[in-house]
Amino acid sequence: MDYKLHYHPFLKEQGISEELATDLEIGVPQGKTMLSGCIAFTVYNEHEMKIAYYGIRLKDQKAVFHKSFNPELYLYNWHRIHGDQEVLFTTDMFDCTRLIGEGKQAVSNFGLLYLSAAHLELLQKCRFVEFTCENQHIQEISKQVIHNLRNYYRFRFKDTN
Repeated sequence: MDYKLHYHPFLKEQGISEELATDLEIGVPQGKTMLSGCIAFTVYNEHEMKIAYYGIRLKDQKAVFHKSFNPELYLYNWHRIHGDQEVLFTTDMFDCTRLIGEGKQAVSNFGLLYLSAAHLELLQKCRFVEFTCENQHIQEISKQVIHNLRNYYRFRFKDTN
């Protein structure tokens, strides 16, 4: 499956430029698809192979993705990460995209409220990870990080006000 993606004004409202959206292959799919009415994010595996699209509905920001895609197995933007440099982790796909636009190494777990075993395994390859999460996500994620990661990490709370 290969969607033709178009820039949408919602992305501009989120602080994501058309150039960045094009570079990261983010946009609204053309035509009638499962992700119609969604902002679609192109997902690559660690070998830089396109494996899926992950969508966020424009009307209510709910996640939409094909049943064949398991977000627990991947981190968004992982294929561009160099583990010897600081990696910023966020549960918010739009925050992740803005951070990438600022030239930072950022990944996201597709908005999940937790880190899967596969996520933890990938993050273990990084020398230093900073976690930026909303308060509702931080408790579970911090427990998982403290018990599982053996590299350097820190937490930064996202101001939701």
